[in-house]
Amino acid sequence: KLLIITDFVITFIFLVIYLNSYHGHIITDLSLAPSIATADTVQFFLLESAFPYNCPSNIINAAGQSFNDYGYSHAGLGIWDTTSNAKFSIELVSNSYVGSLLPWLQSKGKISWNNSATIVITDPLVEKNWKSSRLVSTTSGAAYTNLISFIQSNVADFSIYQPVTLLHYNSSLLHQYKKYQDDDNLDDQDDTISSDVLENSGSELITATNSFNFVNALLIQLSTFGCTLEAFLHLYANAFVYYSIQTSLSSIPVVQWPSGQAANAEVYKWFQSFEQCYQSVFYYVESLHSSSGASIFLKDVQRCYNGTAYIYRSDNSVYNVSLYVNSSSSVTPTFLQYVYNLPPSDINSNEHLQIIDYFMIALFFVSLVLGIAYFASRFFGKKQRRRVSFEGEKVAARTVENLVGDANGNNPENVDTQRLFDEDHEDKAYYHGVAKSHKTVPAARWSERISSSILSAVGSANRNNSRDSVSSLEKPLTGGRTNVSSPSHV
Repeated sequence: KLLIITDFVITFIFLVIYLNSYHGHIITDLSLAPSIATADTVQFFLLESAFPYNCPSNIINAAGQSFNDYGYSHAGLGIWDTTSNAKFSIELVSNSYVGSLLPWLQSKGKISWNNSATIVITDPLVEKNWKSSRLVSTTSGAAYTNLISFIQSNVADFSIYQPVTLLHYNSSLLHQYKKYQDDDNLDDQDDTISSDVLENSGSELITATNSFNFVNALLIQLSTFGCTLEAFLHLYANAFVYYSIQTSLSSIPVVQWPSGQAANAEVYKWFQSFEQCYQSVFYYVESLHSSSGASIFLKDVQRCYNGTAYIYRSDNSVYNVSLYVNSSSSVTPTFLQYVYNLPPSDINSNEHLQIIDYFMIALFFVSLVLGIAYFASRFFGKKQRRRVSFEGEKVAARTVENLVGDANGNNPENVDTQRLFDEDHEDKAYYHGVAKSHKTVPAARWSERISSSILSAVGSANRNNSRDSVSSLEKPLTGGRTNVSSPSHV
């Protein structure tokens, strides 16, 4: 029994560890965010999925396989500490997926919103929750630390999840909009529009507070930290869009009621009818079990909009939007996909060149100029001839004068000097004869003339000396060579 109990406990512990690593540990207290060393190398990724991790499973299944594969409506920021191999994600989720769009209709005409949002860190990263991952920046752990500080200081800006983006209907831009209800191939991105065009055209009246908006704010902060943001392929963001005939936010009426009291009767009635219509369309799509359930839903749910829509403004106020309606039906809502342009790096960066930077730049250019001048003089400058031959002739002439003077008895050690000179003379005479017989190069002839001049001078001096002195200088050559008896014989 003890062994069985022990085995059960061990199995349970390993099961808990496995489930924790598979599902990840959810962290909502940002003070408990994973820490990363400042010197570590960190990579940031744009993560995308069709739905957040807390979306009801019946909604995920009804959307169909096409939307789950390509219709990314949720985003997060993936973080990988490549030094320690730690991976986790940061995302903004609504506490109620349905409640972010549809309020809770209470009795006595009261409306309660369940659209609060939470910043969630999942550690470790649960890869099955994400369908797409795009590298956007490689930096240091210091940038991550600064990013966490930014999130902690701006939690209030992301306390509400408002999924609707309101655009002014602009016919010149609408042809670029991506409408999923008219396209079963949801990965086709030829008709997408740039985020810069949307922002700068004046078409965007109300900006959603959703997961893409949250990731956008984080990427902008990374750019202010000096991080370089780039992606190999285009990044795409998605929005749940209403189209309005109003041209500015100030032209949209606001309906407000006292906090904690019954809402405006027209507003309450509209949301009541709106919720019933949404439920009927959803149940119909769910019964189809179609792989294109999301496309069918977005097309059929347009009948729930009769030219008017109310968008959340606060817990006791809404925007009264007049929707664009064409000749046949409403074009609201649309699931719009647009190209997300990464913010440029070093926005508001305070980094400037220091004195040492200017010094190194100047040193580089001076070295470059000197190097170019040196190589130019080497290859294009006039080469100077070295006076080697002239100096050699001077040395040779001086040597001959000294030897002749010694032969005449001017040197106290004239006997020994004369003997060495005569021996050297005999050897040179022999080799000169051999070289001449083999027709040597002109250098040998020049040597012959020098030797003849020297021998003539020495021979003249020797004739004035005794015969014994000359005999004592005679020396036979080994190797069967002819004996040389005197300089005159040579």
